[in-house]
Amino acid sequence: MKIALYGNVCNNMYAIAKALRAGSSYDVHLYLPENADFNNLPENDDPELSGNYPAWIHGSRDYNLGSALLFWKNSIITELRKYDLVILSSLALALAPYLGKSRVFFFVTGGDLTVLPFMEIHRTLLYAGMAGNLKPLIYQYVQRRGIFRADKIISQPFYPFVNALQKLEIPKSKIADAYFPIIFDTQKFQFRQDAIKQLPHDIQVQLNRFSFRIFHPSRIVISNHPHLVETGQWKQNDLLVKAFSACIKKNNIKDAGLYLIDRSYGLDKGIVELKRLITKLQIEDYVVWLQPSNRKGFTRDELVDIYSCSDLVTDDYGAGWFGSICVEGFSCSKPVLSYVDDDAMRKIYEWHPFLSSNTEGGNAAFIETCYFDKEFSTRQGELGRKWVLQYHSQESAGTVYVREFERLLGQ
Repeated sequence: MKIALYGNVCNNMYAIAKALRAGSSYDVHLYLPENADFNNLPENDDPELSGNYPAWIHGSRDYNLGSALLFWKNSIITELRKYDLVILSSLALALAPYLGKSRVFFFVTGGDLTVLPFMEIHRTLLYAGMAGNLKPLIYQYVQRRGIFRADKIISQPFYPFVNALQKLEIPKSKIADAYFPIIFDTQKFQFRQDAIKQLPHDIQVQLNRFSFRIFHPSRIVISNHPHLVETGQWKQNDLLVKAFSACIKKNNIKDAGLYLIDRSYGLDKGIVELKRLITKLQIEDYVVWLQPSNRKGFTRDELVDIYSCSDLVTDDYGAGWFGSICVEGFSCSKPVLSYVDDDAMRKIYEWHPFLSSNTEGGNAAFIETCYFDKEFSTRQGELGRKWVLQYHSQESAGTVYVREFERLLGQ
C-alpha cells in the first residue's frame, strides 16, 4: 500500500512517516511545500537532513498549497492521487475532496478542527472588521468539505476536540477509536550534562543569573475570550506568573528565575499584557525573557540544551490537554508542571507523571516543593523520562501507529 502525508505541522507527519516506514511494509512518502515554516521541516528535528532529504521526502514549489481559491490547480493534487491513502492536517485538508479514489485520514493538530471550520470563531480570533469576513468564510467552507470527505478523523479525547466534533455532528463511525501519541526521538531529546556550554554566550549569561530555573517556553495567550477557551488556545500563562510570585515572596527566595521566550508569535497581545502583570507584581528582577536568534523561536536542538539547564518545565493551564513542550521536558528528565484533564488522561494512559493544577495556589505549592525537595524533583524527572519511553518514543509509539493504521485500513 502506498501512503502519502501532507500538512507537516510541527513535524508530526515526518514522525508518523518514519514510524510507518520503520515498522511496516507500507510505501510511505512525505510531501513538503517550499514555503513551509522552519518548525514544519524535518531538519528542525534532524539537522543532518538539511539539503539532503532521502528519496521518500519530496519538497518543491510545486507542492505549495496555493491560494484558497486556486489550490486545485496545484500539482500536489496530481501527486497525492497516486496514493492509496493520504493523511492530511491543517489547511491541507482542503485538498481532500479532490483526491479521487484515495482514502483520506484527517490527522487533527488543533485549530484545523477547533477553529478553521467555524467562521465566527476564526474571524473573532484572527481578523477584525467586516474586511475579515471573507477569508474565514472560505476557510470554513473548504475545511468542512475536507472534514466530511475524510474517511477517518484521528483526534484526541480532550474537550476542545470532542466539542468541535459534536458541533460539526460528525458520526462516531468516522472518528478513529484509537489514540495516537506524539512520537519523539528520545535519543536526541534527552538530558545533556554539558548543555550550557553549547548555548550562545548571551543565553549562558541569562541562565547563570539563577541557580533554580523554571522554563516556560509556551506561547503567551492569557486572554480568556470564550472562543479561546472553547478551542483550547487559552494558555492562562498569567496563572503561572502569579504562582511564581507568590512562591518566591512567601519563602523569600532570591535564586529562582522564571524563563520565558520573547518571540514574534501569538494569538493575542499576550506578551505585552504579561510583562505588565510582571511589573505590577514587582518581580521583573526574577523573570528572564530569552531572545532566540530566530524571532519565531529556538530550534529543537537549542531547546534540548535549555531544558537540560532547567529545574522545572511548565506549560499550559487552560484546556487541560498537553502538547510537545510537556513531552520534551519529560524526555529531558525534568519535572513538568501543567494542567491536564485527568478524566481524559485516564482514557489514554495507565498512568502519568504530570504535576497538574489549574489554580494559583496549587501551582505555587508545586513550585515550592520542586525548589526545596531536590529528591522529589529528581524522581519526577525520572518518572517523566520513563513515561515518554513507555508511550512516546519512536519504538513504543511507532508500534502503536503501525498496529492502529493496519486496523483502521482493514475496516
